[in-house]
Amino acid sequence: MTPVRSGAQAALYACALIFLFLATEAPASTETRDYVAGLVERARQAELHERPEWRTLLHYKRGLFGDRSLVDDPAFFASPEGRKGPQAELEATIRAFFEPMPAEGKHPVCRWIGRFEWLKEQLQIDLSTLPVPVCEPFEEILTQVQPESVVIAFPTAHMNSPASMYGHTLLVVDSVHDSKLLSRAVNYAGMTDTAFGPLYAVKGIFGFYKGYYSILPYYAKLQEYSDVNSRDIWEYRLNLNADEIKRLVQHIYELENIYSDYYFFDENCSYNLLFLLDVARPGLDLTDKTGLWVIPLDTLREIEKAGLVDSVEFRPSKSTKIGHIASKLGVDQQKAAIAIAAGELDPVVVLESDATPTESILVCDLASEYLQYRYFERQLLQEEYAPRFRRILEVRSQLGEADEDALTPPRPIQPEFGHRSIRSSAGGGALDDAGYAEFRFRPVYHDLLDNADGYLPGSQIIFGEIDLRYYTRNDKLELEKLTFFNIMSLAPRDRFFSQTSWRVDTSLMRRVTEEGKRALVFDLTYGLGYTWANRFTGLWFVMPEASAQLGGSLHHNYSIGGGASTGMLKRITRRWQALLFARDTWYVFGEDNDVFSAVLAQNFELATNWSLRAEVARSSEQDQWWWEWSARLNLYH
Repeated sequence: MTPVRSGAQAALYACALIFLFLATEAPASTETRDYVAGLVERARQAELHERPEWRTLLHYKRGLFGDRSLVDDPAFFASPEGRKGPQAELEATIRAFFEPMPAEGKHPVCRWIGRFEWLKEQLQIDLSTLPVPVCEPFEEILTQVQPESVVIAFPTAHMNSPASMYGHTLLVVDSVHDSKLLSRAVNYAGMTDTAFGPLYAVKGIFGFYKGYYSILPYYAKLQEYSDVNSRDIWEYRLNLNADEIKRLVQHIYELENIYSDYYFFDENCSYNLLFLLDVARPGLDLTDKTGLWVIPLDTLREIEKAGLVDSVEFRPSKSTKIGHIASKLGVDQQKAAIAIAAGELDPVVVLESDATPTESILVCDLASEYLQYRYFERQLLQEEYAPRFRRILEVRSQLGEADEDALTPPRPIQPEFGHRSIRSSAGGGALDDAGYAEFRFRPVYHDLLDNADGYLPGSQIIFGEIDLRYYTRNDKLELEKLTFFNIMSLAPRDRFFSQTSWRVDTSLMRRVTEEGKRALVFDLTYGLGYTWANRFTGLWFVMPEASAQLGGSLHHNYSIGGGASTGMLKRITRRWQALLFARDTWYVFGEDNDVFSAVLAQNFELATNWSLRAEVARSSEQDQWWWEWSARLNLYH
């Protein structure tokens, strides 16, 4: 029988057990603490927190008020002061690596795999001292994906989608497997909650959206774009080596589900992808080579300039293919292809027609492409699409091989080879008999008359343009106009596509008042209409419009009305474009007035980033008529 211990004996026994436990554990804990303290001290002495690799991994930038990370999510940092303290964050990160495995979520070695690999190399960390010496989930992903190369994909601009007006960039990690289905697309985008253009722009400009990196199969990412069938895609294959690709993938892994405030002009999709390349190849510093605003086209130019691009591939959209094939056929053949796609005509009529073999092939291929376009655009149900598509393929199989040159759209000029985004203009003119010198500055991006090489024809996006005039007659400098934003989309309609054109203009501008003065007023104009394309006249359009103006010089301080604009945009030669534009607005509320203007403007490209522009206008306000002419030299930079 075991003797019963007294209370004092039990207490002594418990103390002995605790002492033995501490005697065995304390030296190990002390040894670990000393080792971690030594790592922190070595990091301080080496000033690792000032190294560019560390600053890039944490997205630190120096500003007027010191260091600040552009990542806003607290979960990205090990230290509460980490967002503004590179040294505090580095030291907290080192200590975090030695924490035990949490009950839920990732261990810090996995949460910050990119930092871990860099610090492990810099400090020669003994992996046997770590509770988690390797991030097994990441290694499994690496084994599964087997990344071999990296591509920057650029879906071109789509004016009828507010989020796509400048185009978009995403990064594609290709696997050793040949199939594109296994490629992973890395995207950074703001989580938007509106498709209304003006509201989207305002919230995007002031950072009201959270931006996230996301990873999906490349084909699935493309399908996310509702407008993908209308957007050509350029793919820039980069010359990153295996170690650089691994660093890039590590940084992607640690950024998953981490947000940064999304800003339309600077901290946007293109800018944040540059961090991935900076991490992959230390010393690139692409994020330091951008200006106050970042546009996808500008980042493509920086990537080219950095010597990162190995090759470039062009992938035409469905709508581009349809337009190209249709241009090879007559009107009746185009209508036949549409009828076949609509199920109104059996494709067998192609075999029975007197068309040439090439024309028969083109009719079948046009019907096939148009049918797919309508299905992908959700204009057809699966049960309508599938039997029609099979029937077209049955007939097409009897026609033999196609001439690939006839089916393949010509490769356009690469987007980055077009003019640069910022434009400065200097020139002069006369308003009736009042001569003036003029200076204009436009931060972004492209207008209808700028050379269209590399841009979407018929598109105009202007933000923040300022127009200053110095009138010699009265020795006076005046603000002629300040454009907050002016967006115009001339999307031509034809028998295949029923697109709507639109324009919106918000600015401070000069208007003649009842007293005959040219006063500044705030103007908001919105128009909606149609555009058609003609080989002789180019693009011609008509748009009913609504306009509202506010200003202390106006009767009742406001003026509201409506009217219409019409015009014709013609690319006469590759370097010469002309625009004839007329607008008439009847203001019936507030200040009652009829405002008319007609403008003939021409732009001559002297070099890629130089042009000469000349304009003549006839205008009327408050029953006054006048002429105006001007000429300006434009520099794009």
